[in-house]
This record gives sequence, structure tokens and C-alpha cells, in this order.
Amino acid sequence: MTSNDWEKTQTAFHRALELSEGARDVYLTQFSRAFPKLGEQLRNLLVADGSDDRQIRAPIANAIRCCRRETDALREAR
Repeated sequence: MTSNDWEKTQTAFHRALELSEGARDVYLTQFSRAFPKLGEQLRNLLVADGSDDRQIRAPIANAIRCCRRETDALREAR
């Protein structure tokens, strides 16, 4: 991948992240048609970004639930 290709892919990646999921799919399809070799790279970046997001959300959600239970228990103890 040339530096110009990387720049295009990186710019497309950041644009795609700003879009809703449906609009992102359309954008990815259009980008892939315009730049077939780079489209797969962009898809991989988006998948990797989404995977990391899911991996971090579960522990955060569990921590929030735990804090809520503790807060509720403290309120009931008053």
C-alpha cells in the first residue's frame, strides 16, 4: 500500500465512523467500487474497530450494573 493509498483509506475510515450503520454500508460499497483494492482494507479496519468496541462495552456495562446495585443497596440501608 502506498502512502497515498493509506491516506485515502484512513480518510475513508474516519468518514465511515461518523455515519450510521446503514449509511456506512452504502459508503463502504461506493468506496470499494471506486477503489477495489482499498475497499477490503477499509472493511477490515471497520470490522476491527467494531470488534474492539464490543469487547470493551461488556465489562463497562457489567461495572455500571454493579455500581447501580451497590447504590441501590446503600439507599435501602438508609
